[in-house]
Amino acid sequence: MNLRHRARFYPTQALRMRDLFEVIGGQPSCEVLIDDRPVPYARDMWLPMLWFLLLP
Repeated sequence: MNLRHRARFYPTQALRMRDLFEVIGGQPSCEVLIDDRPVPYARDMWLPMLWFLLLP
């Protein structure tokens, strides 16, 4: 049985998105969508760049 959950975030919630991704990001079935569309290299490139911008 496959489960699918959706989480939506606004730009002001970037820290919460990072926290969630730390929990589920390692799962091979984890998908990153923007406007309900898959984003190429999101897990490997775009999200780590976003985390870098969150550094104090």
